[in-house]
Amino acid sequence: MKLDREAIRRKLPQDLDEIAKDTGALLRRREVKCAEQLLWMALIYSGLAGPLRGTSALGVETGDFDLNDTSVRYRLRQSVEFLTEVLNHLLFGAARASASKGLRRRICLQDATVVSIPGSTGTGFRLHTEYIPGQGLAYVEITGSEGGEHLKRGEYKPGDIVIADQGLGHASSIHHVVSTGAYVLVRVYLQNLKLHDAKGGRLVVEKILDRADRGVSSMDVYVPLEDKESIQARLVMLRLPAEQAARARQRLKKRASKKQKTITDQAMRLAGYIVLLTTVPQSELSEEEVLRTYRLRWQIELFFKRCKSLMGLDELQAGGRLAQSWLLGKMIIAALIDRAIASLQAASPDKRSVAPANLWRLTKLCLIELDAAIHAVERGRLALGDEALDRLKEGDRRRKTAAPQIDALYRKLNPGLRKRRA
Repeated sequence: MKLDREAIRRKLPQDLDEIAKDTGALLRRREVKCAEQLLWMALIYSGLAGPLRGTSALGVETGDFDLNDTSVRYRLRQSVEFLTEVLNHLLFGAARASASKGLRRRICLQDATVVSIPGSTGTGFRLHTEYIPGQGLAYVEITGSEGGEHLKRGEYKPGDIVIADQGLGHASSIHHVVSTGAYVLVRVYLQNLKLHDAKGGRLVVEKILDRADRGVSSMDVYVPLEDKESIQARLVMLRLPAEQAARARQRLKKRASKKQKTITDQAMRLAGYIVLLTTVPQSELSEEEVLRTYRLRWQIELFFKRCKSLMGLDELQAGGRLAQSWLLGKMIIAALIDRAIASLQAASPDKRSVAPANLWRLTKLCLIELDAAIHAVERGRLALGDEALDRLKEGDRRRKTAAPQIDALYRKLNPGLRKRRA
């Protein structure tokens, strides 16, 4: 893929100026003549992770705009809704491209990360995201500290498998996902989720764990919700080995001590188990496959890590609407990189069996090219061929890459999907 300004323009909405006008970002065309100039301003500011004065200076250097730092601040504050529309357009384009390749059923990873000004003791902003392995970023919503985490923040299609950690395993979230026709696979905290048996009686936590101790790996349960019909699901239970259970209980004690809370005996016992709830039929995923599939949730954590370590997502220097524009600019950059990586991997024929290219290294290379495009420096074309991708592959390591497992699961969910090099 060619990562220059012309290639980026082709991915933008055709009615960019109309969007900027409708969202109030471009009401007066004085120093800023068009919406594209606003976009470059936001990307320069987000790419720099630095002061407004530096953005002003680079705008003059690139010829994109001639504004002082005060005017740049005003324009960026007015551009939140405009940048949101641009980001949504890019995410929709990525989903459409995946669907055209036969990826009808997806693995949707849901999570959120907190971004705060350095030195802050509270939550500045919460970035709610949906990440799809093999496609990249699929949904973004920015809220303040009041924005709670739940699975209603996301867009799902029938047949998708939505994977989330126990912080999102609420009854209302589970019912919402099922109402869209998608399946849910979440880690649950049994003390916080009411479950019923087939007769409508409430299941007791201790009895569930006793069954796991006897070697029972799963059981049918029902998830009730007020004024809703209970949803049938499967509870998959795994007792952790003694060492892992001890570490989990130690982490629980540390968190409780930090928050000055008392740990119950039941909470200590629960820390020694992994309990998953899924609506995926047994015929599609066995208990062992459910456990393996849930481990793919780590891919969204790696996405956050790449954003923070390589793109400076944890270097927020502002607040209010200016911070929102900065965050949206970062997510636009992330979406462009996801599209570039997907194109690179799709364009490279799978001529021989090699390990998958390292996403960390690919992201870093794409950032170099994208940074050059944002700053109007011509660097040529990023066209990594088979040999170049092989040099970016993983070497021998204890923790194996998840790419082969992701590819196998996608082909199982989407019969006829060709093997991807990812």
